[in-house]
Parts: sequence; C-alpha cells; structure tokens
Amino acid sequence: MKYRPDIDGLRAVAVLSVFAYHLRPNLLPSGGLGVDIFFVISGYLIGGIILRECAAGEFSFLRFYERRLRRIVPALLVTILAVLGASALLLMPSELEQGGISAAAALLSASNLYFWHTVDYFNEAAADMPLLHTWSLGVEEQFYILAPVILALLAKYARRAILPALVLMLVGSLALNVSQVQSAPVDAFYLPQGRAWELLAGVILNRLTWPALGSRGAREVVAGAGAALILLSLALLRPDMGWPGLAAVPPVLGTALIIWAGQHGSSSIARVLALKPFLWVGLISYSLYLWHWPAIVFAREIALVDVPSNTLSAAIVTFAFLAAWASWRFVEQPFRKSTTMPGRALLRWTGGGAAVVLGLCTLLVVAKGFPARFDAETVRIASFVQGAEDNPWRRCILTERDDPAKFPADCLAPVVKAGERRILLLGDSHANMFRPALDALPHARVMEATYAACAPDDALDPQAAQTPCGLLLRKALDAAARTKPDLIVVSWQVKRLRPAQVTALGERLKRIGAPILVIGPTPEYSVRVPKLMAAARVRGEPDLPPRYLSRHIWQADARLAPLARQFGTYLSPRTALCDAAAKQCLLTAGRDPAYYDRQHFNGPGAKAIFQQMVREQLTTEERTRIGV
Repeated sequence: MKYRPDIDGLRAVAVLSVFAYHLRPNLLPSGGLGVDIFFVISGYLIGGIILRECAAGEFSFLRFYERRLRRIVPALLVTILAVLGASALLLMPSELEQGGISAAAALLSASNLYFWHTVDYFNEAAADMPLLHTWSLGVEEQFYILAPVILALLAKYARRAILPALVLMLVGSLALNVSQVQSAPVDAFYLPQGRAWELLAGVILNRLTWPALGSRGAREVVAGAGAALILLSLALLRPDMGWPGLAAVPPVLGTALIIWAGQHGSSSIARVLALKPFLWVGLISYSLYLWHWPAIVFAREIALVDVPSNTLSAAIVTFAFLAAWASWRFVEQPFRKSTTMPGRALLRWTGGGAAVVLGLCTLLVVAKGFPARFDAETVRIASFVQGAEDNPWRRCILTERDDPAKFPADCLAPVVKAGERRILLLGDSHANMFRPALDALPHARVMEATYAACAPDDALDPQAAQTPCGLLLRKALDAAARTKPDLIVVSWQVKRLRPAQVTALGERLKRIGAPILVIGPTPEYSVRVPKLMAAARVRGEPDLPPRYLSRHIWQADARLAPLARQFGTYLSPRTALCDAAAKQCLLTAGRDPAYYDRQHFNGPGAKAIFQQMVREQLTTEERTRIGV
C-alpha cells in the first residue's frame, strides 16, 4: 500500500483529542472519539492488507500475526514494565494488586473484558488505573482474531459477496451497539461485538470505488465534509449523549470520507493533515497513546489532584511526548523491521518480555500488593477503599450497567412480619449507602429503589419519565401507594438544586401519607478519603485532608434544608461532621475511615453517622414520631 501521510495526520488528530480529553475533561469533553477515529484507520489499513493479499493468493495467517506482534507488543511490553515499576513505588497494596491483574489482561489483549467486569459506579479505583486505556487495544485485537478468517473465506469462496457481507455485518454491529447504549452502556463501550462496526467501516473503504472522486472538486467536497463532521463532533458531542451508538456515526463517517477521498488523490484537507507537525505526532501516535494515560494517572497520584494544574499539565505533556518519541525510536522502529529484528529474535524478545511481565503480575497478586512497603496502620486505612462491599444491598441500587426489568422484586416487596415497620428508601447512591443504618433500626423492613447518579427530584421531571431512573422511581411510588410504608427516607447528591423540583418531589411523597426523612448532602473530597488519609500518614502531613474538601457542601446544605423542612424532617451530615468556622470535616467513625471513596460512607460509617445525626439533630418528639 502506498504511504498515506494524511492518515498519519488523522492519527495525530485522534491521539491529541484523546490526550486533551484525559488531561482536562472539560477542555474537550468529546475527545474520547479519537479512539473511534483510530478504529476506522485500523480497519482500513489492516483490512486492506488482508484483502489485497487474499486477492493475490499470498495471505498467510502466520505472517499476519507476526506483523501484529511487531506492531503492538514490544512498545506495550515496555509501557507495562514501566507502569508496574511506578505502581510499586506509588500505589497502595490493593491498587498494586489490581494493577497486576490489569497488566496481565493488557498483555493478553483482554483488558477491555477486565475493565468491563470491574469498572462500575462503585469502583472509582478501577477507573483511575494506569492501564485503563488499553481497553481499546483489546477491542482491536479481538476483532483481528475473527476478521482475517472471515475475509479469507469470503475472498476464496464468495468474492462478489465481500462488500454486501461487510455492510451486513456493519449494520448488525451498529444496531447492536445502539441497543446496548440504551440498555447496557458499559457493554456498548467495552465489548468488541458492538464496536466492530467502526473497524468494519474502515475495511469497507477498500471495496468502495466512485469514479467521480477522480475529480479534484469531488475530492474537496468529500474530504471537506469529512473534516467538518470530525470538527463538529469534537465541538458538539458529549459523553453523556450515550457512547458510542449513533453519536459515534458522525466522527466515524467523517474519518471514512477523508480516507476514501484520499484513495483517489490529494485534497486541501489531505495536505493540511500531511503538514510536518501532524506527521510527527502521527508517527509516534501509538506510543503516545500508550504513555499519555499512565503519565496523567501517576502525576495526579504524586500531586494528589483530580485535575492537574497548568504547570503540572505542561509537565505531563512534555514527559508523555518524550517517552513516546523514545519508545517509537528505540522500540517500535527496530522491532518493526525484519532486517533489524529477525523472526526468531522477535519471538525471543517478546516471549521473554511477556514471561517477565506475567511473572511479575502473578507475584503482585500472590503477594497482595506487597503491603510490607507501608506500616500496618497505613495499609489498614487504605484498605477501606474496598468498603463499598460492606453493603449487602448493593443489588437494590441500579446503575447504568443494569437492566431495570431485572430489578429484584424483594427490594420493594420484602417479607414483613407482624409488628415490623416498612421503611421506603429512595434516591441515588447517597441513599443506598444509608441502607445498613436503616436495617439496624429495631423492627424495620426496608423497601428500596435507588438509582446511581440520578436525583429523585430530576427523575420526577416529565422529560425523565421514560428513563430507567424515572421508571424505577415511579415503580417505587406505585408500590408505596399499595403497601403504605411507615416512613419514607430520601437522600441524593445535590449537584444542582432546583427548588421547584424539590417542592414537587415533597408534594408527591406527602401523598403516600407517611413521615418523610430527608438526609442532606455528604461532605465530598476530590481524592478518595482512605487514600487521602493514608497519604497524610506516609507524607507526615496530618493537615492534608482538609485541603481536598469540596466547599460547595455548605451552600448545598443551606439551600436544601429549608426546602426539605417544608415537607419532612431534615438530617444534615454536614452539621454532624463539619466545623463551619474551620471549614473542615471529620473523616472517621471511631478510628476507621467513614468513607470508601470521595463521597460515599462505608457501612459502619453510615451507621455511626446516622445514629449521631438522629441523636444530635432530632428532638425526642421527632424521633418518636418518625420511629428512629
């Protein structure tokens, strides 16, 4: 295939978009679509090689996978080894143990499956892992397990059916992905069957011809339309639109149009993409993709920040580009050429490197992350990041991973014995975290219907009526109308407070006819609290945690309290935990961290803080009236 400098330019657009998004999500919220651009490019280049070699009768599976080995594995091995080394210096034992598992998954082209299984709303630690970005390599390599087989069979037995078959597979994959975005968005993001259409779009370009593109004017129109689609996507799309699904069609189509126009000759867009800065970034794009995310994660780890400052961002960018250039120059280039790295040497180096990495990963898991690197109390405190598991009623809260149709019936219809009281628990994860505290109340049976990251006042909005959260809330309210609970408890994370909606929520709950208890917003931190407390010990800075307290808690609590008291009794975690004058809050329940992440109490913490709020903030008459 003739070298296409415009494709290296497209690679530069892709990797810089992803880098900008990961570095400063608010800077380019749509930057993640760079991965979708990469998928189209990959499908076009690799699919084209397979189709041409099949047409010439020269295709070899052995040669194909040798090329993939040369292209992917050497630079990946070096990155993984560097990540494991930095992780051993910086991460807590549970994080290092998880890092060992994720490194093995990345090497085995299965990290998308690993993160599909582990990353969820309640596992913030997994979302900050330094090899999270390798999920896209897993999708790509899994695609190339089946794609060569299918293309080779079509080329041999049904050559005329290649294009219709590819189009049919693309439509099927896209339809599946659109469906997944609605019902199982985590599946839509990580699993290869719903992502295959993006790679197939690239493969199909090798079979599409249009004589009109021989005209420069036609190429300018097609390439210009492609560039406009990519730029508009970067400017207008947002992750909360549901991704990839139909939202990914414009950038995928835009990339395909630019590549397709370039097959037939040059254009103004192709010449821009072929400028030297784009070319240079495009050449190192694979290594830059490998290094950019670990650089961000470890910089945030060292500085203990969620969003890097301008100075730190500049340092991250500088390091990532230097590491990427070194990786391209001293790893990628020598290993790609059979003259400098013959087949047997390639197998020795990559096989030996893989054995070393897998051995280290096994050691990290067996050794439980080497806790002896820290004192016992630091390890104990850091272990509370796993506290989400303390709540056995996680199954009664839905997340975007869950199918609302499979919501457990007993969550809203528990078995209630004579003399027991029904307590209806509504809200988001901030309500669900108090479930252990409500279960501990005497003679209580909890009816729960909570939905992560969905405020109940928003869920009552008519526009949200058909969303999973809106449907679940209405299901709970219908159940409450039938069963008549003795107490309603509602709580949610207050991000944006709209008084009219809170009042409407209160009026709707009052119709049920039970006392209402509203639990206010929880003090939040920009770093996971157990990790923050452990870092304070390691660094000898006991005053470290207050610096990371989000200040909006005072305003949110002050605005919600009077609204909630119009229809119920109000409990304030801020009042229980925080010193308003000093602008700092307690982090512990007894000697243990009360949190398991930035904003959620663990089970014991929720129990202790709930009991404290009831004891300190309610009169005897109020406690008797609502039965707490």
